[in-house]
Amino acid sequence: MKLLSSYLLTLIVASFVAILFVWTYLEAERSVISETFQDIKLVKDNSELKLEDVLIERNTLLYTASGNNTKQVTSTAPAIKTTTAARSKPVRIETITKGITKKAGPSQELLKSKTVFYNRVGKCGSRSLLHLVRVLGNMKGFKVLSSNDVANVHPNSTEVEKEMKKISSFIKKPTLYDRHIHYLDFKAFGLKEPIYINMIRDPIRRFSSQYNYLKYGDAAGGVKKPRNDLPDINECVMKNISLCSRTTFMFYIGSYFCGFDEVCSIRSRDRVELAKKHIDENYYAIGLTEEFENTIKLLEKMLPSFFKGVTRLWNKEIKMWKTRTTTKRRETLTEESIAKLKNSYFLDEYEVYNHGRKKFERLKNEFGIQ
Repeated sequence: MKLLSSYLLTLIVASFVAILFVWTYLEAERSVISETFQDIKLVKDNSELKLEDVLIERNTLLYTASGNNTKQVTSTAPAIKTTTAARSKPVRIETITKGITKKAGPSQELLKSKTVFYNRVGKCGSRSLLHLVRVLGNMKGFKVLSSNDVANVHPNSTEVEKEMKKISSFIKKPTLYDRHIHYLDFKAFGLKEPIYINMIRDPIRRFSSQYNYLKYGDAAGGVKKPRNDLPDINECVMKNISLCSRTTFMFYIGSYFCGFDEVCSIRSRDRVELAKKHIDENYYAIGLTEEFENTIKLLEKMLPSFFKGVTRLWNKEIKMWKTRTTTKRRETLTEESIAKLKNSYFLDEYEVYNHGRKKFERLKNEFGIQ
């Protein structure tokens, strides 16, 4: 009888251990499946499926304007070697983008990065956008970091490498980082590229806004020492003096997309084509200051983990913030100055701007922004 009781007790204990083992295994499987599905967020809006954390496949097709009249020359930026084309005619760059699953190879990655990099162009509405982003960051728990260096938009090669390594280190928590700086080629240093975004503005309006901002400041006190020594804005343009004589000031937007290749500092087709190429291939989202509300609607759809709720927030704060960023005093460009800027100084600038604008219009259509 004792032997039978002992046998039954052993059988019960063994059965309990087996059940516990099976339960533990099933729980582990369920956890793995749950985490796998959470890795790919499917954002559904207006019956359209948006893959926020899905990788992007990019196939770039290059077509020469006629024949094989493209020869390769090598140009170098500080510590970066790249190859650009010297062309007798412009090259059309057509980028085909489509969402694919995360099983793709590492060369197809884009949105796997949790870092958004906003290398913001000056006087294009960046302060308004960042004000909204900081509020959203506090609400949603993502980091919003800004560079303390607001003046050096084209640092030396050592600083460039240091800046890229810093941006690449933001991996523990979703982060939006901003700085006034020209395009950084992360891949040239073997670093993972962040999600690039930017906002652009009509070049003449942007130029007028920045000139008056530097000369007089604004209500928010963004300029510590206004440049009262600057000439009248029309004298600057018509006489080609002061800021108007600087190549970088006349290719201001373009430089932010061209970057640090040596061709970017020389007036040529190469700098224009390189800036357009970066817009096509490296920028996930481009917005327009002139269509600020459509821009934040687009960002809300394309990057909801950062921008969801931004439109509603903007509608609450629009009056207050517009007042703060208004320039204290404004000198108005004459029609003659406008014509000179548009037909001479800003030919390259407008080509880059219009290219970026086309991308914005295409994105609006893709994401159903009216």
